[in-house]
Amino acid sequence: MKGIPARYGEHRIDLLDEAVPIRQRQYRLNPKYSLLVKEEIDKYLSAGIIYPVLSSEWVSPIVIVPKKLTGKIRVCQDFRKLNAATRKDHHPLPFTDAILDHVAGHECYSFLDGFSGYNQVSIREQDKDKTTFTTDWGTYAYHKMPFGLCNAPATFQRMMTNIFQEQLRKFLEIFIDDFCVFGKRSEHLSHLKQTFDKCRESSLSLHPEKCFFFMTSGILLGHRVSSDGIAVDIEKVKVILELEPPTNLRELRAFLGHVGYYRRFIHMYAILAADLTKLLKKDEPYAWGAKQQSASGTKDSRMGLSFPRLRRHLGIRHRCRSKSEGRQQKGLPDLFCEPSAVASRKEVYHDGERGIGNGVFLHVRLAKTNGSTKFQVQLTLQHEDMGPTKSYARHNPANFRRWESSSAYRQRRLPPRLYRQSRSTTKGPPYQ
Repeated sequence: MKGIPARYGEHRIDLLDEAVPIRQRQYRLNPKYSLLVKEEIDKYLSAGIIYPVLSSEWVSPIVIVPKKLTGKIRVCQDFRKLNAATRKDHHPLPFTDAILDHVAGHECYSFLDGFSGYNQVSIREQDKDKTTFTTDWGTYAYHKMPFGLCNAPATFQRMMTNIFQEQLRKFLEIFIDDFCVFGKRSEHLSHLKQTFDKCRESSLSLHPEKCFFFMTSGILLGHRVSSDGIAVDIEKVKVILELEPPTNLRELRAFLGHVGYYRRFIHMYAILAADLTKLLKKDEPYAWGAKQQSASGTKDSRMGLSFPRLRRHLGIRHRCRSKSEGRQQKGLPDLFCEPSAVASRKEVYHDGERGIGNGVFLHVRLAKTNGSTKFQVQLTLQHEDMGPTKSYARHNPANFRRWESSSAYRQRRLPPRLYRQSRSTTKGPPYQ
């Protein structure tokens, strides 16, 4: 594997001043994996990813991860000790929701995947010996960046940004080694050519079996994007739907982690999860009852999100309940289309004591933090005279200041028939 030239960047392992070298003993392996480990080592040697060494001050053990589908193994290193002694690289990764929002709503897509992306990045010469690991077949260190190093994602993302400076945000989005080329079908071939030219220039290899071209929709970062908007990946949702009810706190945290990743698709998620998160409290006994079972069973009846059009106003429909703040953002003038975003928040006690009007302002602030700042919005309320009027501002100056100074308040009444219909779209269709 040729790899990306060092002029685009190298991986550095800068140690803390107080760091002390650690030589770890290798872990005992299952004998049935011994020959498979040798096959992997030989493959890495022939590809120029690793090289043999005599000794090093830093030594890490290997960990074997079986591949369920193929029966093969992945040889990983336990770099936790090294990572703890490494100065962290704080280069940010892109926000996944921002990438999805930017990519959704286009006519044509191509999805590209790097071929062993990390293994195409060189390690700085003086840092290579820090990646030393031992096996029954010898001691080796890495020429190329392996998985498991704490700063590896930041290094790779920085390099991709350097390589594709001219294409990013225009027709290309990259999250580590996942690439998405998007835009109009008439321009798509030109966009792909520019992307491939940069790949050739930087010697970046792609995985042909994981590349898909001229698609009308596809999977990106665990979601399905298309011209219609963003939806969850049905295959991943099936795994969540098949989860058994948690029997202890550890399983409950894992369950909430799986479901919470898709909370932007779940209307009133905070209310649904309230009975579950309550069990995580320190002095709360773990008792899985009817309420918890009901809450966990609603995860299969939620919706997708439509793409918010930049030239259209958006509507924020406010609904306050006793346990949460809920917000549903809709495109206008069609109040009955799929929401482009949903958000909810468990109510803080002192916020709950401030009344409905304060709930409106908390609600708008919640909407702003979830991406509504880039659109002009129309706020639909269930109560009259809850807007930012001068009289309300006199009694609540702190909340009133949170309202954008450029906003023009204009009160309208939504006809009862339209409001009832807009409420009827709250639940959304179940997964098909």
